[in-house]
Amino acid sequence: MKTFSKSKTFTSQDIPIIPISAVFTAVKTVTATGYYTRPATAARGVITFYNASTAAQTISAGTILTASNGVSVITDATKTIAGAQPPTEGSTVIPAHSVTNDAAGNIAADAISGTCCNSLTLFAYNSQFTGGAAATSYKVISLSDIATAAAELKTGLDKTERGELLKKISPDDTLLPEHCTTETTSSRPTGAQAEQATVTERETCNGAAYNTHQLESAGSDYLIAQAREALGTMYNTGRRD
Repeated sequence: MKTFSKSKTFTSQDIPIIPISAVFTAVKTVTATGYYTRPATAARGVITFYNASTAAQTISAGTILTASNGVSVITDATKTIAGAQPPTEGSTVIPAHSVTNDAAGNIAADAISGTCCNSLTLFAYNSQFTGGAAATSYKVISLSDIATAAAELKTGLDKTERGELLKKISPDDTLLPEHCTTETTSSRPTGAQAEQATVTERETCNGAAYNTHQLESAGSDYLIAQAREALGTMYNTGRRD
């Protein structure tokens, strides 16, 4: 006795597949919630020392010199200045920084000028000192700012994208489950100093649909063919021995 096959897999040759793709975009402006504190920094420059003595003299690291405006700077290295060979004085350049960490240390060139270091034969002249600044706190874009906005935008897109895809097919078509990829971008990167950032969520969805009536017709034709194969003429007459 013949029996019915249990199932049949229909292919695109049996039922035409309709490819569908769409790109969905959502945008949200977020307020920065992160904070960053830039530490205070000392001003830095160099001091040129001249030695008028014929004997070598040493300037030690940590030597403090005071500018004409009262700002003090301190040397960062120890150096020995060769003795003078008249009429040429011995000289060396030593890096230094301001004693205080603030903008007051940004002294002009030659604010230190003249004898120094308790010696009548040592002279010092400074370059311009720059980079001194007090500690500063400011808002930055945090990772959570971007992630939270992206999650909210994706939730909204997920609720609407299938409906938008359905608009691309006819009422007689059935939409198969779609596959979507997501890309998140921000107008300002994480850690950037900013009050706000614009977050964009972009979803690219690819899917397919088939005509419902065509599937039903193909299924019906298949079942009829199976019945005829199994029952022969009995299927046509309705009789069964």
